[in-house]
Formats: sequence, C-alpha cells, structure tokens
Amino acid sequence: MREAFREWLGQRGFTAKTQSVQWSQGNRLETAFGDLDAAYDLDALAAIRTTLTYSKQDERNGRPNPAPFQIDGDVYANLAGYRATLTYYSQFRTAEAGGEVLAPAPLNLAVLQEMKTQFLERYPDFRELGFQARHGAYWDDERAYKDVVLDRVEQALSSADADESAGARLLKLMWQPPANFVDWRALAHLDSLSQTDRQAVTDALDEMLADSGAASASAARCASRIHPTFTGGALRTLVTTAQALTRPQDAIAVKTQYLQRAAKRLTGRGPFKSNVMTEVEYGELLSLVQGVFTIMRDDWGWSPRDFWDVQSFLWVTTDVASNDTDLEKAAAPMTSEPAAAVAPTNLILYGPPGTGKTWTTARRAVELCDGDAPETRSALMARYRELVARKRIGFVTFHQSYAYEDFVEGLRPETGSDGEGAEGGSTGFSLRSQPGVFRKIADLAQANRGRPLSEPTSYRERQVFKMSLGRSGQDEGARIFRDALEGEYVALGWGGDIDWSDPRFEAFDAVKARWRQDHPDATGQDPNVQQLYALRSWMKVGDLVVVSDGNKAFRAIGEVTGRYEYVAGEHSDYNHRRSVRWLWHSAEPLPRELIYGRGFSQVSIYNLDSEQIAWPALEQIIAGAGEAAAVGAAPEPYVLIIDEINRANISKVFGELITLIEPDKRTGCTNALSVTLPYSGETFSVPANLHIIGTMNTADRSIALLDTALRRRFEFEELLPDPESLAEASARTGIDLVSVLKGLNSRIEYLFDRDHQIGHAFFMPCQTPDDVAQVMRTRVIPLLTEYFYENWEKVRQVLGEVEDEGGFVTRTRLKPPAGGDAYESGEGRWRYAVRSKIALAAYDQLKP
Repeated sequence: MREAFREWLGQRGFTAKTQSVQWSQGNRLETAFGDLDAAYDLDALAAIRTTLTYSKQDERNGRPNPAPFQIDGDVYANLAGYRATLTYYSQFRTAEAGGEVLAPAPLNLAVLQEMKTQFLERYPDFRELGFQARHGAYWDDERAYKDVVLDRVEQALSSADADESAGARLLKLMWQPPANFVDWRALAHLDSLSQTDRQAVTDALDEMLADSGAASASAARCASRIHPTFTGGALRTLVTTAQALTRPQDAIAVKTQYLQRAAKRLTGRGPFKSNVMTEVEYGELLSLVQGVFTIMRDDWGWSPRDFWDVQSFLWVTTDVASNDTDLEKAAAPMTSEPAAAVAPTNLILYGPPGTGKTWTTARRAVELCDGDAPETRSALMARYRELVARKRIGFVTFHQSYAYEDFVEGLRPETGSDGEGAEGGSTGFSLRSQPGVFRKIADLAQANRGRPLSEPTSYRERQVFKMSLGRSGQDEGARIFRDALEGEYVALGWGGDIDWSDPRFEAFDAVKARWRQDHPDATGQDPNVQQLYALRSWMKVGDLVVVSDGNKAFRAIGEVTGRYEYVAGEHSDYNHRRSVRWLWHSAEPLPRELIYGRGFSQVSIYNLDSEQIAWPALEQIIAGAGEAAAVGAAPEPYVLIIDEINRANISKVFGELITLIEPDKRTGCTNALSVTLPYSGETFSVPANLHIIGTMNTADRSIALLDTALRRRFEFEELLPDPESLAEASARTGIDLVSVLKGLNSRIEYLFDRDHQIGHAFFMPCQTPDDVAQVMRTRVIPLLTEYFYENWEKVRQVLGEVEDEGGFVTRTRLKPPAGGDAYESGEGRWRYAVRSKIALAAYDQLKP
C-alpha cells in the first residue's frame, strides 16, 4: 500500500483521524489478503470486496464474519467500513493514473459541521443514541420504515419464485407502503407502458441486480438501457433506488434536487448534468457519500449502518426543491433556514383618506408572510393576491351591523342531516355553530406546521375525490378514520364482501353484472355498483382524496399511491381500500368553503368539480402539512386585515378575543390563554402566527374615541399625506401638485384639524391636467363640503378663492324674492357652483 494514499486522503479534505483509520484498515487488509496494489492490478480489488460482502439478511441469519480477521462488535457495519477502504484505495489508484471518475472535489468540513449541528438540533436525542439505536426521533422519522422495506426486499429476492424475476419483484416492492422513494408519476408511467417496454425495464434491473461490480458502472449501464423509457430525475431515482435497496452499503437512492444541492453545498458543484446518469456522475456522488459516511463513523462516532443513514442525514439537512427533473434549479445554491417566528403583530394604520393605507396594508401583510416585499406596485399586488388566494391573507370590512357571530362564530340554521355514510337524507331543522372570518383564518394558522421543505406541488391536473371515512360524529366512524390514518389507506363500506381486484372489473358493466348475480334487482345507480366502481376503477394513482367531516368540513387530504385492494374483516363492511399518502390531516376540521365552492354531498365517494375547487388554497393547506408530516422550522405567518376597524362596535365584535389577541396570550406564548366558545362549546386560542392589521380613516372617527381595551392591545401607526411623493405626477401633468397639496392641507389643518387632510393618493394616478381637474371636481371638493358641513365659504377659503368668479368654485348673489327684504341680513345669500373647466392658473391660488 502506497504512502501517497494517506496524502491523497488529506487532499480530499479528510481529517487526520480519518486518514489514520483508513491507513490502519488498509494495513489490516494487506495482512489478510496480501499486497493491495497487486490485487488492484489483478481485478481492481473485486475478489477481496466479494469476500467482505455481508448483507442484512446475513446479519439476521447470524452468518459468521466472512473476513479472515476478527471483528469485535457489529459485523455488518464494520465490514462496510473495510469495503469503504477498498473503495478509497481503488479511487486513489485510478486518480493516480489520471482517471476522470475518481478525482472528486474535497469535502468542505466547515459546512459538514454546520449540517451536523442542524441534524442534532432536529434530533436532540441522537447525540446519545447514534445510528445503531432502534428507538428515538431519528429512528421513528427516518430509519424504521426504511428497515421494513430493506427486510422485505431481502426476503423477496431470496425466495425461489420462478414465475417472477428479481427486477419484477423489486418493482412491486418499491411502491408498496411504507416505501416512498419513487414518485407516483413514475408508477403511473410504468403502468402505462406496453408489455414490451415494461419487460425491457425489468430486464435492465435484473442485469444490474446480478452485477456485483462497481455500483456506479452497474447503475450507469442499467440507466442507459432503460433510457428513453424513463429520463432525467425519474430515471436516476428508479435505477439507484433499486440498487440501494439491494446494495445499501455502497449505493444510494438518488433524489436529484436535494442531493444536487447537498453536493454543491459540500463540494461546490453538483454531479448531475445529463438526462442519462453516467458512471462519472454517479461515481462522484458515491464518493461524496462515502466521505460523509467515513467521517460519521471515524470522526463523529455515530456508527452509521449503511448509505441509507447518509441519505437520511443529507435529506434532513438540505433544503429540497419542488421536483426531480430540473437540473438547473437543482444546482441552485442552498437557501437559508427559515427565520424564527415573527412576534405576533397587532397593528392599526390610521390617517386621513388617500394616505396610502390600502397600499401600506398590502405591503405589510406580504412582508409578514414572506419576510420582505417586492419593490414595484404591480409585483407587490400580484404577490398579495396570490397569498389571498392561498388563504394566507384574509380581508374583512367592519360596518355598523357587523357582529360577533360574523367574526368569531354564530349559529346558522340547517335543514336535513349532515351525517355520512347513508345515501338518503332526512328532513328537519336545527341551529349549528359556524365559524366566522376570524376563526376560519385562526384555524388555518393553527393547522400550519411550517414552511414546506419543497415548493408547493401543483395538483391541478389531477382528479379530486370527496370521500367519507365512517359516519361523522360516531365512535365507529372515529375508529375507522383513525385506523385509516395509521394504515395509510382509504376504505369504502359499499361493495359487499366481494374481491373486485380481478382485471375484468375495470369495466363498469362487469361490476354491475357481478353485483346483479347476487342482487338481481340492482341498477347501475346502486351505491354498491356506482361507488365501488369509483373507488375501484375511476380513481387513479396520483389522484387526491378529501376526507369530509360531515357535509360542511374536511379533516384530511391524501394522495392515492396504490391500486384497489380487498381487505376483509377489520371494520365490518369497509373491505375495499386504496393506499394513500396523507398530505394533510388535523384534529380540528376546516370549513369546506375554504377549498370547495359547493356543499359536500352525502354520497360516500364522488369526483369533485375541478372548476369549484379553490386550488391555491388547497395547495397551501397541503404545503403546511397539518399533522401529516414534519416540515420546516416555525409555522408560516397568516395575516387578517380588518378594514375600517373603527366603524363597528369593537367590544361587541371581538368579545373574548380582546384578551386572546394580546401577543403574550397567544398559543405557545408566555401567558397563553384559551376560552370556551359560547356557541360550539369548543376550546379556542389565538395562534402566535396570526397577525392582525387594521385600518382606520380618521376623517370618520378619531382614535381618541376608540374603545380603550382595543387601544391597549394594538400598536398605532399614523399615515399622513406625503406631498413629495407627487413629484413624478407633477412632472407628468405640468402642475406643481407637491405645492398644491401642501397648501390645501395647511388650510384644512388651520380651519378644521389634521385628521381631515387630503391624501396624496388622490393625485398619484393623474397623467394630464384634465385628470387633476377631474380629481378636484369629483373627489376633493365634495370631500371638503362634507368636512365643513356644506359651508361653502369655508370650502372657498380652503381653495384660496378671493373673487366671486373663483378658480374652482364660483358664487352668485341670489336676488331676494318679493317681500323678502325684511329677512335679508348681512351680505345676503349665494349660489355656489363648481367650475366644469379649471384653468391651470387656478392651481397657483392653492399653493402655500
């Protein structure tokens, strides 16, 4: 073994400790097998590697250590370490000869240390447990289900099934829950292939599984055979996942984007550049993974079992992107971790009309949701509308008739039954509690678990089915729903005890004919036919299922991941299933109208009208994950905007919320409080990630007249006219609007007060002098007449009128009627008129 090997390890960025461990293991291998250089020249170390092969099945069967030297402790993990040494030495020899595949970039150890810190923050108990423990947060989140799949694969491939090849058996297992490594689209594509193309995929996998050579070369050959049936990220994932499930010690399942980002973070470059994975690309990634594995084992003492532990580590510590196909996006730099939660905001923006309260409110709401806001108005309003559509921002206008029942919750009359599972309805009348505007957005904020680890997926090309899981409000229904969540499936109570999985039941007529054998009077409208067919054949892999809670709410959303299954006996008639991946679920159901424009029907399963689905809101709810998944850091912010907050009876509208909205009384805060709501009887608290922004027009009501309890709980920010913002409008129109606004407001403040000034927003859109004249005639002068209670002399005074033939408002003395002289006093009475044409010179009299 050459001394230059140690130097090469140092160039790769390995620590002195790792270099020492690798050198020591290399010497031990030479003692047992002879000169490593001679072995490399003979067969590239293949014979030694074969001798040291030791699988999970070997470990379970208690196979003795196959190495010609003693190993204390975990044979499986230790032999993986010795095979890693062989890999490093092989890479060293190839690099020494100028080989392209084995000249990987060195690891950035500072970044790796940051990732280690991130990982331990996510799993605090891991510091004591390590990878070998079969309990703890990491085991529950990442490793337990992978071991289940690995065990199934080993058992399936070791069985003597002559009817199916290893590749065919593996393809089935790769999509069987809890496996979630390959995207549903790949399964749908595989299902759509002709028999010839599908057999070609299976043959390529068979060849790879039988190949015990270098993992990178074997996988690359398999990928080239399957291409172009699969391409890009789907091809990489399919091939490498199959390999990693059978060779977990020296192969990794590739999800392109997050591994591309992880590689760029650790080495400064992403390995994947082509649609067909090459030996060079995969070899570079495996070299990186092997490096991380070695440092975990030798420097950190974490005892990783295989590359699946490295895969989990990189997944947890890398900000993943939205899909698995865009290499350019995949190579983008890592984004920072989400910021800590912003302290709850209770803010009222107040000021005279036209001071930009609407614009400022939109900007503040976007800043609270995103951390910053676009600079241009068009971009800002586009993002604002997007957040409104996703229900991250809510808007309500208060008025004199607005009440607690509109804002928090109230009773609404309903007719009929809202139970589920029966096809008929019942008549009757009842009052049921319904959430108001504030409670709806509060429930959404409460259900959000954080920024998604990937960009929200678009589901708009898929079918969406509404489905009942047991009757709402009944114990048996609750058990059915709970078991479905835990078992990751949906189940239907119609269809009897017949197994409908036979391919002939793909056809509706075949389902109807079979049911009529036992029930001759049945028609195609029988739910045992119609709804069973919807679950069995109409529903496709990749479709969404919205699980209802009564007719007015929903409590879970899932993505269909498997074909129809018949599982008898667990819940009486609920024998018919489809496996799902739960995308969102919550203990607190959400109102149906958040995602769907019509009421839910009592039919157990049916396809929702795509035109009635609020897609942005549905996608946002899924992205926030509810209780279905762990996502990123702090919950996402939500904002409720209350326009004209001073126009309603605040104490009456807010009720007990007046206490709950205080920042320190929010959920999870220092002095968190909750109350029992009067109509529903449910416990309610205000989440800390819900922010409230109110607006108040001081021309309507001074803040001095606001409810004192409200004033204590909100911050107040005054927005005054900004004449300087009219500089561009002045240049466009040729009128000195900056000076015009200053003069107008100085007179209003003198004659009335500062709360009734004219805002700059009135003049911002003006392009021509005619536009300015229109604003003066139709907006400014009518507002002044309202302020001064039709006292036109005060209005003329504000406008700087001196002559009867004023520049804006003229006056004409009225002639007293006959016999009216006795009643005339002072200067008499006047008729006032607003000029239809305003000369440019008139604006000079408005200047200060």
